[in-house]
Formats: sequence, C-alpha cells, structure tokens
Amino acid sequence: MPSSETTTMPTTRKDNGLIHIRYLITGCGRSGTQYISDRLNAAGIACKHEEQFTVFGPKPKERGDFGESSWYAAPFLNRLPANTPVLHVVRYPADVVASFGRIGLFCGNPLVHATHGKNLYTYIKDLGFSPRRLYRRCRYVFQHRAFLKTHTNCWTYRHEAERLWWYWAEWNKLIEVNANAARLPYLRVRLEDLDTCWPTVIEHLGISDTLIEPGPKSNKKLGYAHRAPSYTPPPDEVIKLAQRYGYNVN
Repeated sequence: MPSSETTTMPTTRKDNGLIHIRYLITGCGRSGTQYISDRLNAAGIACKHEEQFTVFGPKPKERGDFGESSWYAAPFLNRLPANTPVLHVVRYPADVVASFGRIGLFCGNPLVHATHGKNLYTYIKDLGFSPRRLYRRCRYVFQHRAFLKTHTNCWTYRHEAERLWWYWAEWNKLIEVNANAARLPYLRVRLEDLDTCWPTVIEHLGISDTLIEPGPKSNKKLGYAHRAPSYTPPPDEVIKLAQRYGYNVN
C-alpha cells in the first residue's frame, strides 16, 4: 500500500504578505518536486516551479489559478492562506544523499557546486567566459548555503554525508511541523509510490476529472561531473524517520 498521511485543520489568518496559490508541493530537494510539476503541466494543470518560493525567499508575483512546487517553501508555510493544500513528497533518503552528493551543494568547497564539479578553468572555458554569468552562479550557490544554515543545523556536522543525512531528516520534519502549525491540509506521499497515488494526490490538491499519466523520471541536473561523498552511516534519527515513512535504511 502507498505510504501517506493526511491531516486537515482549517483556520483563518490575516492577508498580510500571504502567497496566494492553488496548492503547494514541497519536500527535500532532489525528491521529485520538479518531476511532479512537469507531470501536472503536461496534463494542462498550471504548476509553477520555484517561482513563488525561491532560495532568496518568498517572492509573491501574482495571484492566479496555479500551484507551486518548491523545496524552498518548507520554512514559509505560514505564508500560505488557510486551506491551501500541501503535498509533502518524500524520497528514499540514500537516493537524496547520492543526488545531492553528485551536485556538491553540501561539500566543504563551494566551488565544487559552483563549477558543476569541474575545475575552475574548464568550467569558465565551457561557460564562454562571462563575468556576469559567473557572478550570478556564485551568488546562487552561496545563497543556497546561507539558506540552509539559516533553516537547518546540518552545517554543524563535519562530514558532507553527515550533513546530507541530517538535511534529509531536518527538512522533512520541518515540513511536517510547519504544515501542522499553520493548520494546512497536508498529505505525504513517497515518490516511489507516486504512480499508484495519483488519484489521492489529485483529490488532495483539489483537481478533479483529470487523468495524470505516469511519466519517466529524469535527471534535471545534467552537466555535473560524477562524484560521491565519503560514506557515513545514517544517524539513528534518520533511520527512525525513514522507518516511519516506510523505508528501510542501512
């Protein structure tokens, strides 16, 4: 059976800097939020990706009949109007660790992430040297680190793999806690179960009479050199949370 949990606790709040969207999809980075957004858009259901919630914070741009899919939304669920459905997608933690490890976001050297794992000379050469583009890339990378240091404790750990394990646990728990505190309609599903969970997901998001065809999952972070952090066993807290989500982690 698919792993899912729902809680619905409607409330009211003042319209003070709220972000008006039809629904929100969130989870850890590298957990399929863009994949779900792509599938919804392919079915004609408007779902923006990391436009209302960005690494630079909430950016309310417009009101409209659309949803948002963004892992950056987790700290800001109190910015959603009451009764905004939240879909919390989780992924097998070792896969999240491996995917982020390849990107290098949690690596001790920020240039690994900034240059897609290439040496700086090769990256600049491939980029077709543009100081403005290089500056924007570095600003984007350093903002990710600042964002994570603000909203998690994972950077207090020495090793990259430790940071990644704790990020997975902290971010998923942050979503649960903030959705509960904001009294938002909440549904959690595992990415691995999504193809069989579509009817439940669509109903929760308030979308009716729509057929969502399963689609192939693809890597949206192409161009990164292959790398993997040195293995560190998952902490007990990660194992326990993974078990609650229906995963066995060794």
